[in-house]
Parts: sequence; structure tokens; C-alpha cells
Amino acid sequence: IYTLDRTLGGAYRYLAAGDKAALKEARIDMSTKYHTVGRAWELAKQAWRDGAPVTDRRQRIEFRTRNAIGREGTRLDELPANADQLPEVGEKFFARKREAVRDNFGNVTDVVEYNNFQRAINTIGRVIRTPGRALITGDEFFKTINREAELQVQAFRKADDEAVEMGLEYGTAKYEAYVNKRTKKLTDEGIIDPENIELQALAIEKARLVTFQESPRTSFGAASEQLVNSNRWVKLIFAPFFRTPMNILRQGAMDRTPLSYFMKSSKEVLASGDQRAIAELHARAFSGVGAMTAFYFLTTGAEEGDKGFEIVGKIPRNNVARHANVKDYSIRLGDNWYQFNRLEPFGMWLGMIADMRTHTKYADSEDDGLAFTLGAGALASFMNNVGGKTYMKSISDFQDLLEGINKSPAAVERAVDRFAAGEFGKLIP
Repeated sequence: IYTLDRTLGGAYRYLAAGDKAALKEARIDMSTKYHTVGRAWELAKQAWRDGAPVTDRRQRIEFRTRNAIGREGTRLDELPANADQLPEVGEKFFARKREAVRDNFGNVTDVVEYNNFQRAINTIGRVIRTPGRALITGDEFFKTINREAELQVQAFRKADDEAVEMGLEYGTAKYEAYVNKRTKKLTDEGIIDPENIELQALAIEKARLVTFQESPRTSFGAASEQLVNSNRWVKLIFAPFFRTPMNILRQGAMDRTPLSYFMKSSKEVLASGDQRAIAELHARAFSGVGAMTAFYFLTTGAEEGDKGFEIVGKIPRNNVARHANVKDYSIRLGDNWYQFNRLEPFGMWLGMIADMRTHTKYADSEDDGLAFTLGAGALASFMNNVGGKTYMKSISDFQDLLEGINKSPAAVERAVDRFAAGEFGKLIP
């Protein structure tokens, strides 16, 4: 979707200001992403082996946690002859009798030997941490693609600005020669130069944004994150994962809707006069509104019964679909149902549109008024989507626990059991 943003932003700049280089930025972005897939795959595999990010140094430090479920082996005094063929420590699900410790260049520095008990414990720990390792692997893949693309785009922007200041006309031989030479230098990560470092920093920030790992961009988000991190019990029970979910929520509900224009950062962009930043701001809002509009017509078309799909949001308790074991926020393709609520941010948009249609369909708009019905539908769809997300499960479980306390003893027991079972899983590192 960020590639679409860049294309839309480039088209806006070209039509509004006649910036011919804007469309080339979009081509550079798409081309670089295509040619970086191979390298991204290799780094993703390394992230899987390491269990930690590879290129994002700041987050690699954050992921360097202790091997909570594991046993240290015995380091051999001398490297065996087959040291180069041994798997790296933590690389295999089933721990081997001997595993190698390698440096950043792949050279074996130590060999660790485990007994059968240590191998069993290490295997259990590695299996338990598989979901987290898979997330890190996926993040590394998409980070690499977007980081390389952003680096190339930022380098082209800087070279283009310099060429224009020198009086070189876009598309001429002198312009192309200068821009190609400058871009090559600016994207050379082996050159330790302030301008290179600045562009690399911009690129990694874009990579974090794409994977929802950027720093908070609103005062509410920053204060909330500080509050959560200040108390370990709040972090453990209510919000073990906070930054990424809040970024998903902000990007889906604000950055890509007209609400983005009320954000402080957006007002600063509009006041700055930076046409590139303004174009990207408009492109994000347009892509979000455009997607929700398309989803609206998709949900409308599904009700006509002449298409091979159907979309449902939060299914009412007594609805026929509930008894047919259709899950909330699903789409039917042919005879099969698939849940879409985890495909962020599209899942949030499609879910909100589906919920609004459900609410307005069953509401009495003649008594309540159209504006009230639409407002209530929007609020209900937002609460349903946010409350139903996986990352909000802890808060939802705690709410269910409080509601169960006011009911029968059997309801209290069930609520406590569900809450305890959910919290126990968080204790596993």
C-alpha cells in the first residue's frame, strides 16, 4: 500500500506542480522492491536462524533477551574438524549434540556440546518461541524491501534537487549523468559520510513505519506507551505488546482517513509547504478513503446474491450465520469462508464497513434519524473492530472477568478460568 501511496503522491505532484521527477520516484520505488526480493529473503532466513532482527540495529538490541527456556552447554577447548558443517546455536528446532557459535562474517568461533537433558530443554524452548521468531522473520523481509526502496528514492530526491539548483534540465544527458553518479554515492553504505548516514536513517524509519514499529507519533500514544512500560504488571496483563498494536490502530483509523488532517504532525506538514510531504499526506488519506469506498460497494454487491462472495462483520447472536459456524469478519469465496480481520490495515477498514452496514440495516433510522443511525453505526463498528483484535484480547478478557463477577458463581468460575488461562500463556518467554 505504501507503493500505491508513492504512485498517488507522484501523480498529485505532477498534476499540481508539473514535477516530472515525481513519477520517476514511483518507478524507482517499485523497481527497487522487485529487485530486492532475493536479498530480503536471505536476510529473512538469517533472522529466523538468529531469532532477532538483522538490519535494524536498535531493535536487534531490544530482541537480545535471555534464553529463558534453555540450558547452557559446554564449550569445547578446541574446534573439531567438522566445525564449519555444524548448525548454528538455535538454528534447528531439535537441538543437536554439537552446535557452532559464529561471528557476523559466518566464521565459527566456538563449538558448544549438549547432553540429552540440555538438548530436550533447548528444543522445548525453541518450539515455544516459534510464533515470535516467525513474526521477526516476516518483519525482516518487508523491512529490507522497503528500506532499500526508500534509500534509493531519498538518494534520487537529493540528487534531483541538486541538479535543479545547478540548472540541469530533467531528462537531459547531463542531468541523468549527474543524478546517476550522485545516487550511486549516496546509496553506498560503505561510505561513512553525514549525508549517507542521514539517508540511511530515513530509510530505516520508513521500514519501521511499514512494519508498524515506528515511535509514537501522537502525544496520546507517547504518554500511553510510557504509562504501560512504567508498570510491569500492567504491561504483563493488559498490554504485553503495545507499540505495534497502537501503530496499527493509528495508521488504520487516523493516518489513512480524513482524521489525519487534525493531527499535529499533519498540520505541521501542511504549514511547511513541503510539496513532497504534502503529496504523501494526501495520498495516504486518499488510499484509505478509496479502499473503504471500494469495500462499501463490495459489501453491497455481496447482498445481491449474484456474486460468488459474501462479506460479514460482527455477526449478531441470533443470526443464521452464527448457527452455521461462520466466524466474525469473514469473506466467503465460493463455498469457503476466510477471516480477514488480521490483514491490517485492510482488515480494519473492511470490518468497519461491514459492521456499519449491519448496524444501519437493523437500526430504526426513521425514529432515530439518519445522522444518529450513521453515527451510532460508526461508533459500534469502531468498537467492535478494535475490541475484537488479538492485541486487545487482554483488556477484553479483563472486562469479561468484571462482568462475570456480577453474575452467578458458575459464571464467575468460567470467567476466572478463561482469564487465568490467557494470562498463563504470557508467562512463557
